[in-house]
Amino acid sequence: MWDWNSQLRLGKSSALVKTHLRRLPLTETALEADFFLDATASNRGGERWIGMVVEKDFGGLLAMEDARFEPPTANDLAMLLAHAMLQPLNGGSRQRPRTVYLRDRPQWHELLPHLRQLGMAVVLTDDLPEFGEAAAAWIQHRTARRSLTTEQIHTALCRPFPERRTTCVEDDHVRY
Repeated sequence: MWDWNSQLRLGKSSALVKTHLRRLPLTETALEADFFLDATASNRGGERWIGMVVEKDFGGLLAMEDARFEPPTANDLAMLLAHAMLQPLNGGSRQRPRTVYLRDRPQWHELLPHLRQLGMAVVLTDDLPEFGEAAAAWIQHRTARRSLTTEQIHTALCRPFPERRTTCVEDDHVRY
């Protein structure tokens, strides 16, 4: 079901079901996760925000997906992290990381207590080096004709998210 609300929703209808994730083995793995704006795929109809989860030690990509709505919410991050733990893209085993590194954004604060309840330490930081490298490589691959420097990409990754625009559907009520 599409989540039209920006408030965090957990439970059976969400990707982040704590009872399922608690069953996964807790490992010494550390992850970096965040979202970035794909300017090449954005147009007047909307923006494309892409989320990535990357292993901190090896830089392996564990999950990558688009945000449902713009800009990303805690629900988008919860779904992204759940997919990285339950269905890692690298074909590795299902696991809970010991530590999750997130960019210090106000949007993520609602999710932090839930990650801690799952036994994961959460580190808020302004610098996510492995995430930045993976995002820069992806952006440079997409914009092969345009030459963006790695520094320009890293600067764009650290920008705050824009305010969320209201939609015609809010809080399960339709406005006419």
